Amino acid sequence: MLLVDGEPVLSSAAGATSRTGATGMELVAALAGHPGLRDAADRIKAAPETRISAGQEGAPRHVYVFQREYATVDPARVELVGTDEATTCIGVVIRNNRTGMTSVSHMDFPKIVEGGLRQMLELLGDDNAPFDVHLIGGFSDASTKVVRSSGKKHVKQEGYSYPLCCKIVEVLHKSQQQFHLRTFCVLENNTATDSLGNALPVIGGFVVQTSSGVVTPASFDMNSRCPDEVVRRIRDARLGRYSILT
Repeated sequence: MLLVDGEPVLSSAAGATSRTGATGMELVAALAGHPGLRDAADRIKAAPETRISAGQEGAPRHVYVFQREYATVDPARVELVGTDEATTCIGVVIRNNRTGMTSVSHMDFPKIVEGGLRQMLELLGDDNAPFDVHLIGGFSDASTKVVRSSGKKHVKQEGYSYPLCCKIVEVLHKSQQQFHLRTFCVLENNTATDSLGNALPVIGGFVVQTSSGVVTPASFDMNSRCPDEVVRRIRDARLGRYSILT
């Protein structure tokens, strides 16, 4: 279940039929307009971007997550974990507050969400522990279209970020696990316009400090996107797990 400030989000909607997408749409609408989450989104957007570079003396140990990947890391071994180059994609952070174990994914399509979240949770430990969640990325790329079905008019949102976000919050909310949503910097809360009026994301990357759980905007140099490909496909007891979302 999703909670904001310790309270369930739209608990009355939990029984809605997921097949219609109503639950996800209602949750997104409620979360996007929540004053506390809007303030949190404004704070992270105003924070300076951290540039992660490898090879520098004293550089923190970090793990980079590519699109459609996830990494679950142990704070005793990894100091930073993050991703970037998310446009219509959404970065998901789930952190166990008791152990500091942190899982980050870079999700790009609704069909991978349910299995992907299940993979992320496998190594996070105690199911009764408070789990913090941050959703960052994606923007208002959807257009509204009126379609006819069974002789009736229906409003349909077309785009990539919106259905992906709806699916993520729907799956989290229907879980027995309690997820405390700390950041909802997605869709309209993560959208700016250029000089031509085109919408674009404000934040496309972030990094999590595993010891504290602090999330800040970030970008990664090409040489800092580690570990190497051969390591990305295996399970490493020192790091946790690093794999493709399925």
